[in-house]
Amino acid sequence: DQIGQTPLHLSCQNGHTRVVQLLLHKGAQFTKTYDGNNPLHEAAANGHLSTMSTILQAHAHLINSTNRLGMTPLHCAASAGHVECVDMLLSKSAEFLNDHNGDTFFDLAIHKKQKDVCLTIIAHDR
Repeated sequence: DQIGQTPLHLSCQNGHTRVVQLLLHKGAQFTKTYDGNNPLHEAAANGHLSTMSTILQAHAHLINSTNRLGMTPLHCAASAGHVECVDMLLSKSAEFLNDHNGDTFFDLAIHKKQKDVCLTIIAHDR
């Protein structure tokens, strides 16, 4: 579309896990939008845990992918306040990277006042 989203991006953005599974089975490509988001960024930013799991089962290498702002899916989930998504990404050993502003996912959670995300990060075994 006009911002570079494919049907896979839109399905991930809206949490349509079964459609994501079908698209992956049919060979959908993991492209980036013009902002650099891949489908995992979209699922993480919108809190779709099962969709994220489906993507990571097929493409685990995307866990630390960055967009044009240097944000990873972990940044997106933490910034948007999606506790379960943050917990899952931490459990799958997502790296603690800085975005282009020098912020980590924890910094974004603090700036956005995502209290539950901050408590989850602190309590996580990592």
